Amino acid sequence: MESSPEDRLYRIVEHGMCTGCGLCQSVAGPNRVRVRKVTSGYERPVAVGPLDNETVGRTYDVCPGIRVEGLPEDLAAGAKRDLIWGPWRRMVLGWAGDAAVRHRGATGGVLTALGQYLLRSGRVDFVLHARPGRAEPSFGERHVSVTEADVQAGASSRYSPTAPLIDFREILDRDRPFTFTGKPCDVSGIRNYAHIDSRVRELMRYVLAMVCVGYMPPPR
Repeated sequence: MESSPEDRLYRIVEHGMCTGCGLCQSVAGPNRVRVRKVTSGYERPVAVGPLDNETVGRTYDVCPGIRVEGLPEDLAAGAKRDLIWGPWRRMVLGWAGDAAVRHRGATGGVLTALGQYLLRSGRVDFVLHARPGRAEPSFGERHVSVTEADVQAGASSRYSPTAPLIDFREILDRDRPFTFTGKPCDVSGIRNYAHIDSRVRELMRYVLAMVCVGYMPPPR
């Protein structure tokens, strides 16, 4: 018997492929799929409305747990390659010049400082990133920052577990240039989404990603 659309959605979780990015909620719509904390303690997709195979198929197309690709050819061109880290152009040591940002942020506050600079210089209109969860303190939550103070308020947030892409389609609907800060698996999901929505390359001007080695199971 053919699997139902709901079964196909849950198979991603059951096979241990879900990264909790939240992109499935954006693809299906929050009236059909919601990313929620489940009994395992993780944030996972939950069917809250009727699903169809076409919608679940689009989810499969963009899910970073199912579809894993390298960098687009134009970005990888001319890069050096490492068997573990993949393509790279330059490696440098860096830290935030602002002592307050350096103290508040993780790993020297580099990502916070870069996000602030992109806003201050007018290169982007907002930063899509994570901030400490208000309803669930041990989790992060997706946030849109339009000021440098907003960006700093999200410093040292828990990006795992956080679902920063729950409304990514609505983010693109703003039709404004932005930068994204997130985990490599989140970025992979966005790269997948770019195959079905050309606005990603037009509007997402910069991507800031930290090194992620996974995380311990969250408290239940």
